[in-house]
Amino acid sequence: MKAEKIYHEKEPIYFSYSLNEWQLSYTKRRSTIVENSEGAENQGKSKEMLRSTFTRELLRARDCKPEECPKIVTGFDIGRSYEGRLIRGLKLSFKSGKKSIFIESNIHAREWITSAACTYLIMELLFSKNPDVREMAESLDWWMVPVLNVDGFVYSHEKERLWRKTRRPAANSDCVGVDLNRNFNFKWELKKCEDPCSNKYSGPYAQSEPEVEQLTNFINNNISEDSLKIYIALHSPAQAVLTPWTHTKIPPRRYGELMYVANAFADALYTRYHTRYACGNSGNMLKMFSGGSKDWAYAAKRVPIAYTIELPGKGRPSPFELPEKAILRTSAEMLDGFIGMIKAVKQLETTLISHRIRPMACIWSR
Repeated sequence: MKAEKIYHEKEPIYFSYSLNEWQLSYTKRRSTIVENSEGAENQGKSKEMLRSTFTRELLRARDCKPEECPKIVTGFDIGRSYEGRLIRGLKLSFKSGKKSIFIESNIHAREWITSAACTYLIMELLFSKNPDVREMAESLDWWMVPVLNVDGFVYSHEKERLWRKTRRPAANSDCVGVDLNRNFNFKWELKKCEDPCSNKYSGPYAQSEPEVEQLTNFINNNISEDSLKIYIALHSPAQAVLTPWTHTKIPPRRYGELMYVANAFADALYTRYHTRYACGNSGNMLKMFSGGSKDWAYAAKRVPIAYTIELPGKGRPSPFELPEKAILRTSAEMLDGFIGMIKAVKQLETTLISHRIRPMACIWSR
């Protein structure tokens, strides 16, 4: 079964799938992908396994019967897309009373690497025996939505590989779709794109799209402001860690702390394959725009640590179509980055409190 087929379903699928079977299947298929992704003759096979492994195994966990799921895993739905597909997520909670991190990916349909890497992260948080991963996993509650733009994701598999937007038809136009990452209700009107035929169309008004409205409503209704301390938006292909803001080149308050953590992510990621991520505020690193999810989380939801993490692809002839052999590599080094980031947040918190300075986020201190 191809990964995208699961997203055609209008209702959840229930699998008779025990935790042990799930782990064995994940480990076996992960190894097989590595073995079969080396030669060009195997890339088609590897691509098919990728699409059927990471997302499928995740959704097996998401929809397994409660008595067969690990107690730390809770599936949730934030709502339905314009075309009626469930927008699904997974919460990992290893210990009660922890602060929360929220990760969303594939808000842009063509950025397939983001949902693959997000799913890899989930699997490693669940099954890795690496002490650093275990410490990171158990230090937070993890809320993850691997595919936010489910309609566009399906369309990019079936019709147009480089499709970016949603699939909602624009009013008074033959064009289709809204860029969800320009539709959030923060400074939306400041640098909006009003052309419905543009890949960067911001929508008719802020939070006009059901995917954005339901995501923000879900967070507001299910994760308290006191609990949510880190928000990550996964994108590609700029290969960067980006802080707020996106609508201006003026950095936010406590920019130094945000950059300290961003650089820790980039440095930790670099150690495995020497991939270098740039760090900076979005307004300086990208073309300025408004209505992005990370800025909404940082400003409207007051999440103290918010980043866009842009995975690789820049400089390639087709930046959004990574070779299959790069997928595990990209995912593994991203995991290293998260370990470095969480360690840096802890270290910064401890250091500032020892100097009687309140850190930007009190996650582990009371």
